Amino acid sequence: MRNTEKICIGIVFVATLLCCLLATEFVFENFIGEFDELEQLKTSLENETDIIYFGDSVVKSPTAGGVEQMLSDVSGKSVKIVAHEAYHLGVYEAAVNFISKQEKKPEVIVIPINLRSFSPEWDTRPQYQFQNEITKLNESEDLLIGLWVRVTNLFGNSDEKKLLDDMTWKQENVYFGKNIVGRVNEFEFLIHGDEEDIEELVKKKFIYQYGYLLNEKSNKMDSLKNIIKKCKEMNSELVLYITPIDVENGKIHAGEEFLEIIKNNTTLLEKIGIDNGANIIDLSFDLEHEKFEYVFIPNEHLKEEGLQYVAEKISEKLN
Repeated sequence: MRNTEKICIGIVFVATLLCCLLATEFVFENFIGEFDELEQLKTSLENETDIIYFGDSVVKSPTAGGVEQMLSDVSGKSVKIVAHEAYHLGVYEAAVNFISKQEKKPEVIVIPINLRSFSPEWDTRPQYQFQNEITKLNESEDLLIGLWVRVTNLFGNSDEKKLLDDMTWKQENVYFGKNIVGRVNEFEFLIHGDEEDIEELVKKKFIYQYGYLLNEKSNKMDSLKNIIKKCKEMNSELVLYITPIDVENGKIHAGEEFLEIIKNNTTLLEKIGIDNGANIIDLSFDLEHEKFEYVFIPNEHLKEEGLQYVAEKISEKLN
């Protein structure tokens, strides 16, 4: 046998072995192994839970541990929260798509729309894309598609690529309204409380997290529309709400323009909801600063009173 033939046979053997290993791994991950939130979702459907409440860290934080019970108490229905830090409309869309393929479906699906999730701090951060989870939710029963995604992930997500993605993200523009005010890397900092320019730092965080202007073509808008459409098709009541944000403190640090931007974005989201047959509850302006639990860096995490308010607003919306 010629050396060339031996080399070719060796290459074919290695390629075949690699494909078998990848297929075995994919089958285990998608048909045997599951990530926690998928397990929670499956269990909720099997138990015929009335309300499945998706969310990010706002409903997953220790303080928010009681919101599941709060909503159950005020609505008289069984509730299960399925949430993970930094989840967004893209993940919720995949989760709703997964539910649509199951025999049992919830009576109600609750989905928060976190305004910060559209900002460069969250929307394009490489670590917050959750592509594997989205793929698993969308294609868990399609071995060939899943195997192809796994192969592309293997060769496309090297440490070098992750570093490059992170560097690219940090060079993205940050907007305040229509004006570019810097790059992501200028806004990625912590606030400890002893900085001399702390007021300016807090202002920059409010701008970074909420200062963009949404439009019909912004990321995740198609996900929102698809969620509404899919819930209608499977006759599950959908409750969409815009999470409360600390507009009181935002105005103090970033001025009236901050409020105008928030109103512009919530108005657009409500319009998209109405155009697609859904009413979105806007809670963005509803709570005063004292209801939020953050210290220096603004976020949407709420104290118990704030969570109770959100639970009651969701309950009021239920048919």
